[in-house]
Amino acid sequence: MAEEKQKQQELIRIALCVPMASYISAIFVKTLLAFINVMINSYGNKYKLFVIPNMSSPVDKSRNEMIRKALSLDVHLILFLDADNLCIPEFLDKMLKTMIDYKADLVSALYFKKSKPYTPIVRKYKYGGYWEVNDLELNKVIEVDGVGLGCCLIKTEVFKQLKYPWFKFSYENWGTREVMISEDLYLTRNMMRKGMKMVCNTGIVSSHIGSIADAEEFMSYEPLRKQLHKDETECVNNLSEFTKQSKEATVGKILIGQQLMKDEWNAKNPKKYSEIKEFYKETENQMYDLTHWHFSSRRVHDLDIVNQMKVTKPKNILDFGAGSGSPAIMLAREGFDVTIADLKSKTLDFAEYRFKTNKVPYKVWHTDLEDMPPDEKYDVILCFDVLEHLPKHIMKEYVNKLVKLKHKNTKIIANVTFGKTDSHPMHFNVDGETNDILKKLMDEFDEKKED
Repeated sequence: MAEEKQKQQELIRIALCVPMASYISAIFVKTLLAFINVMINSYGNKYKLFVIPNMSSPVDKSRNEMIRKALSLDVHLILFLDADNLCIPEFLDKMLKTMIDYKADLVSALYFKKSKPYTPIVRKYKYGGYWEVNDLELNKVIEVDGVGLGCCLIKTEVFKQLKYPWFKFSYENWGTREVMISEDLYLTRNMMRKGMKMVCNTGIVSSHIGSIADAEEFMSYEPLRKQLHKDETECVNNLSEFTKQSKEATVGKILIGQQLMKDEWNAKNPKKYSEIKEFYKETENQMYDLTHWHFSSRRVHDLDIVNQMKVTKPKNILDFGAGSGSPAIMLAREGFDVTIADLKSKTLDFAEYRFKTNKVPYKVWHTDLEDMPPDEKYDVILCFDVLEHLPKHIMKEYVNKLVKLKHKNTKIIANVTFGKTDSHPMHFNVDGETNDILKKLMDEFDEKKED
């Protein structure tokens, strides 16, 4: 009896914490049961496993409750596993060895976003915010500043040193903007402030259930991720040079670009089109807003456009409402004849600076200074997120011009998000007349100039 008790005391006590939603994948249940079975039967002489599932909502509450339970069981380590992540028993040995070898307080496996290009869910903290790591290699151990907790081993001592709550959806100041921090980044942010060491072992890959993103698929998109990282770095450097400010100051404004744009609009409150036009010509904040957008959620859309053009191979492309030129410069680099079109403004000046600095050929149409663009007709006209910024009479005027630039096979690719919102107070609302104007843009072309 005493010998058995001694063995139990020598075991590494681990709490397997699994936050669960109301629906659990059968695949996850099967793999979880297999994991527990192997841990008991094959690793029972090394680990004592305590399974702590929790279905509380929201997830920060669930994680806090599981840690409370784990601490009451006097465990040495916490193994977090999300209910959409796969974990095999060998992971635990590898993660523990990494923790010992690198004297780390937290070790994360590598897993990815479920959509292409499968960005790793690891973060570095710089310029006042969290940034994705797009250039990591497999089978390495890298220090990180933030991770998700999909498959993550943490020393129990971490939670004894940090104040409760350990997990919390909270807000943090990025420049002048309050940004919501998820519950996992809240933990890792506080660990970072305490000087605790966090690493990701990129040789341990935990796939998402329902996603094809395994190590092989991840590596197949490595060239694309590296190119995106290169494009983003280039754009930030160009913007820093163009605005004659430090890179850190530039990135700080990019992070809060949408808020800066919104605040400036509300402060100036332009009503007449002359005032609206002057706003867009003079604002610098649109450059920061668009840079952040095109290198975050909008990036997949921009890539899709480039891929479409590679298939259809248009002779020339007009990007109407080109803004800071992000999709246009991608297309021009693929060899397409691209015309950027917008008001002669600080934002368009920046777009032209990007083209010139990086020696990418382009044409330009300053829509407020020149009646029509350099080409008589265009095979493709892009019209992304611009028409909702125009009063109806101005939108109608520009649509009439765009129709004259169409031949019978011209392809219009447009995206509009009408409707004034708190985050986009500059958008106009839609009505029946607006729909008629949009229909004309899509359906009509200038038959008089057809061959």
